[in-house]
Amino acid sequence: MKKIKNSSNENKENTQKRRKQSRENSELAKGVEIANEAIKNEKKKKEKKEKKVNKKNHVIKYVLLIIIIAIVVAIYKYRHIIGITLSKEITEEDAIIIETTTSDNKVYAYQSEILVYSKGKIITYNKYGKETWEYSFDETFIPDISISGKYIQVVNKNNGYVYVFNNKYESCRKKIDGTIKKASINAKGDSVIHYSKEGKKSNIGVYDKKGKEKYELTLTTENIAKVALSDSSKYLLFYEVGTQGISANSILKIIDLKKDNNVDTILEVENDIIYDIKLTNSKVYALTTNKVYICNIASNSKKELDISDKNISNISIDSSGISYTHKEISDENNTITILNNMYDVVGTNKLSDNVKYFKYYNSLAYVVGNKDINIYNRWGMHIKKFTSNSIITDPIIFNDGKNIAIPYSNKIVVIGI
Repeated sequence: MKKIKNSSNENKENTQKRRKQSRENSELAKGVEIANEAIKNEKKKKEKKEKKVNKKNHVIKYVLLIIIIAIVVAIYKYRHIIGITLSKEITEEDAIIIETTTSDNKVYAYQSEILVYSKGKIITYNKYGKETWEYSFDETFIPDISISGKYIQVVNKNNGYVYVFNNKYESCRKKIDGTIKKASINAKGDSVIHYSKEGKKSNIGVYDKKGKEKYELTLTTENIAKVALSDSSKYLLFYEVGTQGISANSILKIIDLKKDNNVDTILEVENDIIYDIKLTNSKVYALTTNKVYICNIASNSKKELDISDKNISNISIDSSGISYTHKEISDENNTITILNNMYDVVGTNKLSDNVKYFKYYNSLAYVVGNKDINIYNRWGMHIKKFTSNSIITDPIIFNDGKNIAIPYSNKIVVIGI
């Protein structure tokens, strides 16, 4: 009996040990599971953090890449302005030659191309000298051509016909009932035409790109020197030149076509003549012998730049500023002076040769001598020089200032800046 009892006690003890061991194993397994879960969670947190850091790094890399690309594109686009060029000096041997069949070519800038009128045809060429478009008129005539943006206006003063082309497609062919004197077109394709009718002294008409009349003004004078229409077609400008005794005078007038159509005088010049006007945004620049007048249409204010003591030989204006060439009394050479749009001097440079032609366009100054063209940026830094084999006449700046076309007898030379 005693032996059986001892065996039973041992069994109980063994059972209790197994249960205890089982509980310990279960607790250990649970602890391991919790530890594994903690490790797993920590690993997830670490991976999430690394992923976030990597994502942030990728974003930074992409932003830096975009900035670098933008800088490279900007440098490439404005390389001709800041002076980055493969060659500082070029000749005709480095240029593209467009052969023509006649010496009577009229050349104009048209967007990134040039437009050539010759013997009743207009032809466009790209900067590589390749012909891209041709249009033939019914007759040969001496045209009055104006271009703005994608629009081309060709006026035949012989018969009063006006042709308007939109991206090289004819959008209008209109006959003006009168003798056309002056005409121009703006960036919207609207035209302003100064003409005279029999029995009336002078008329100014404004037409849309389809030839529909939008406005007509009958004047009492024939002394209209120039007409201009703002790119928004809001303002119509013209100036009259007249004399009183031995004195000359000029009157610049403006019409708000979207307001009241009243004719208002914004500038009256006595004892001097306005020989050109430039309309940029809401400002009108009037050039006279002694002054540059800047009329702000929006604020109805006026500023004068006195140039009477500058001995100026050439002056040019665009939206980025004013530029001119002049001679100092104590210096035989010309000096180019460039002003910003606040009319402060930002650059000057001495010119060794006489200036025959001068143009300031898109922050670059183009100075033309007899057989060379020198180009300066807005700070007066010399960018490039082109030397020709022949006398240069009427160079055409096109392709946003990146190219120049030079007409010669039976050829047109195209150079890149």
